[in-house]
Amino acid sequence: MAGGVRFQGGYSWNGLDPGVVDYESKYALNYARHHLSALVTAPLNRATWLNAALHFKQRSDGQACVPAYVEVRHSWRDLEFLGRIDNLFDESYEEVPGVAMPGRCLAVGVRFRRVFETGAGK
Repeated sequence: MAGGVRFQGGYSWNGLDPGVVDYESKYALNYARHHLSALVTAPLNRATWLNAALHFKQRSDGQACVPAYVEVRHSWRDLEFLGRIDNLFDESYEEVPGVAMPGRCLAVGVRFRRVFETGAGK
């Protein structure tokens, strides 16, 4: 296997107090006060990788959500195949107030990776 399991994590805290503002915005002041994230990348074999991420977000209005995804990538010759499940736990949440994020969804794809040589420098 090429490489080993990798773990990444992060935390951010936003303690800003917007105070009194003289405008109306349902977007600007609903920031993520707490954001905790974890990511793992693991080889399943020489050509196949598993990626998974989990996020905990608590907004300034107190609402919290745990969006997560898992994906598998497989390389074969000049092709890369991808399968990904977003919103793994089928969370109901809004990144922007009034705009619901999609429920659990599956994406599949194929990418063609080809390096073209121009012949320059030969």
